[in-house]
Amino acid sequence: MKESSDGTTWTAVADNWIVNEKKGASLEWSKVDGSDSNKVLSGSEWQLTTSDGQTAYQITDSTKSVESVKIYYNGNVQSETITMTEGIPFDLTASVFGNGNKTDGVPQGVAWTATGSVVVDDNGKVTAVNDGDGTVTACSLAATNICATVNVTVPAGTIIKPTPKNSTTFYFKAEGYTSGNTKLRYRLLAEGNEDWSTEDTDPVLSNATNCSGWLSVTIDNPGLKAVEFLFYQGDSWYHSGSASSSSNFTLSAGQSAVAVQDYRAVNGVPSGCSAGGGSGSGGSTTTGTVIITGDSVVSLGKTITLTATPTPSSDTVTWYSGNTSVASVTAGSDNTATVKGLRAGTTTITAKTPSGATASVIVTVKDDSTVGVYFKKSAVNSKWSNYYLHYQKTADYWPAVKMEDACNGDYVVAYIPKADAHKGYGFLFRDSTDIKTGNWYGSNGWNTNGDNFTFWNNGKGMHIESNSDKGEGEPSACQTTRSVARVKARVPANRQRSSKTAVAGSGSSTTTVYSCGDALGKCDMNTAPGYFKVTDLADGTYTLTEMVAPNGYTAGGPYTVTITTVNGVTKVSITNAGDTAITGNKIPNTRNTGTISWNKVSSDSNNGKKLSGSEWKLTKTKNFGWNDKDKAEYTDIASADQKLITITDCVPAENKTAAETTCSAPAGAAEGQPYDVDPAAGQFKLEGLDWGTYTLVETKAPDGYDVDSTVRTFTFGPVEGSDVTGNWNSNSVAEGTADKTGAFTTADKTYDSDVFNFAVGGIKNQPGVVLPATGGTGNSWIYAAALVAALIGVVAAGMALKVRRRQ
Repeated sequence: MKESSDGTTWTAVADNWIVNEKKGASLEWSKVDGSDSNKVLSGSEWQLTTSDGQTAYQITDSTKSVESVKIYYNGNVQSETITMTEGIPFDLTASVFGNGNKTDGVPQGVAWTATGSVVVDDNGKVTAVNDGDGTVTACSLAATNICATVNVTVPAGTIIKPTPKNSTTFYFKAEGYTSGNTKLRYRLLAEGNEDWSTEDTDPVLSNATNCSGWLSVTIDNPGLKAVEFLFYQGDSWYHSGSASSSSNFTLSAGQSAVAVQDYRAVNGVPSGCSAGGGSGSGGSTTTGTVIITGDSVVSLGKTITLTATPTPSSDTVTWYSGNTSVASVTAGSDNTATVKGLRAGTTTITAKTPSGATASVIVTVKDDSTVGVYFKKSAVNSKWSNYYLHYQKTADYWPAVKMEDACNGDYVVAYIPKADAHKGYGFLFRDSTDIKTGNWYGSNGWNTNGDNFTFWNNGKGMHIESNSDKGEGEPSACQTTRSVARVKARVPANRQRSSKTAVAGSGSSTTTVYSCGDALGKCDMNTAPGYFKVTDLADGTYTLTEMVAPNGYTAGGPYTVTITTVNGVTKVSITNAGDTAITGNKIPNTRNTGTISWNKVSSDSNNGKKLSGSEWKLTKTKNFGWNDKDKAEYTDIASADQKLITITDCVPAENKTAAETTCSAPAGAAEGQPYDVDPAAGQFKLEGLDWGTYTLVETKAPDGYDVDSTVRTFTFGPVEGSDVTGNWNSNSVAEGTADKTGAFTTADKTYDSDVFNFAVGGIKNQPGVVLPATGGTGNSWIYAAALVAALIGVVAAGMALKVRRRQ
């Protein structure tokens, strides 16, 4: 098959031997805890971008094991033998399944292999190379031991034989060498001699049906080049000259047939045999050619027209579809055909003349129909500068699509493939491409915890006026006509590429991002959580960017991936921004650290002023670590080893405001030791707290107030016995009394970044006997009244004593 210069014409005068091309390189890495490289982390998502910045692959961590593979023929699971029709190539597809016979989240890549009478290419196209039986096998790339196999039979005389001027037939007769077991080893001789065939690609000889006693096979030989060759069966090799010779046979250029017997080769067909009679070459000799012209892409439910031009022109052609579930083909007049797209995918469309000349084209059926998801800007007060739709394409994958203005700018809209709108699947809106950062709007409103919106029906778009006002289809305010376009999620390049990535050409502003499920996408082929493997990558430089970090960690990178092949040896390296190689391709993530903030306030409800001058003691009492089962573990720190950290209130200097004040660590403080970073008096904020358990207790109260000696405990990190994908510790404050703040409490919670931000609110102090100069009456009158009563009591006692003395 040959493509013409205009990209629309294919010429086939011979069906070539199909040999799997050399696969590209594999990139492998793992995601680990930067504090414990033995802990592999699951849940990260990545983007691998080509050096020109135009193409990127969304890589999601595959964690679902492969359980089975199924092969489909014409859209049906194939369990019986396939009999090849007229020697016409056909297409197989394969799906990979996990638990519950489901494909969601399971890597779909397979490796195709074939034996016997057929060969198969990387896309599942099956071509006959001999009469007889064969097999085709598809094995999961993620679990190479899990495969499916179908049997294929090629009836005698049905193989399409190449034209004589482009092929050479080898006839062979020798005692002990049998059909189906004898192979030809050869190479074509020309300027820059071609490589020898290999054990995997050596053609197999079969009985010549009209040439008694002979075996034969035909190879493609454009231009009838000279050939060096020999035969073998198992470990026995048949050379030129004698049984003990080690010389190879040589066929001169221009020969379409050669017969080998008694260790010598004679040009031409054996005496008594007719040309093209070998079953290995199949049927009668092809005498013409055929060319196919036309488009190679058809939309789902639409049609295209292909035209076959045979030589001689008097020939008529018969049309075939390699996968009738993907596209049908109907013959028209003047050797034309109408191809209709039935299901998204690819199929081989073949035209054959009565003399056996064939041509094939690969036709792609694309589902270009889309549905719109509309969002009214006023739901977020039109304050966002960017709008992205995040929608659930599969159970585990949420792509981001940039939304564009619609309906006179009152709405934004994103068009997604109709097939991606699954009933019950979720979607939400964000001003960021990262699902875990930025502002967002879901079914509970703006920046609130809650559920996602969901599609109400398959293949139906939605419009969202607000979280309480939504419906299917376009908004009533949008009476516009839209042309159907081929949709691919596009994200601005400056959001998806690092500064190290070159951009090809000027004005290039977008990167086409392919997901695992796309035809041009790439998947994580390692189903172990936290381990990644991306296959079939061409040599070059890529940027690897972590788009979503595992729960509780900060995304790293970007990283540079370099793939080079020299003399058949491929090297793959991953380096960080400092051009330092990542050891063992273990990419580390830094743990997020905790922040706690509180205010010091009076228990007097009428006194709203923050109280300065308090001091605190922060103590870490338990260390966090991963145990030998990769679960969270908190270990007590011995009392003698606990570090007591004094926290003093950072306040503005004299004649300075809080905005003009920078808080700094106290003199002599250890590196990394937390301190108050909030410059407002009476407000405290500690940052950079490692995972573990802490206590906080007040050691000095503001002037005029009693010390609150309550020991309050809080914890940052995953719940004991959990993993990053499980529950996390979330801190809060128990309900207190009117005069006292409640104790800290720690509960389990599904991960959200707010588990690292513990905002306590106000911690109350009760006033002492010295009245504070903070204004207000509140409950201070109680203390004043008690003081007055005491003074009255003293006076009364003195007067009573005088009376007794006078008496």
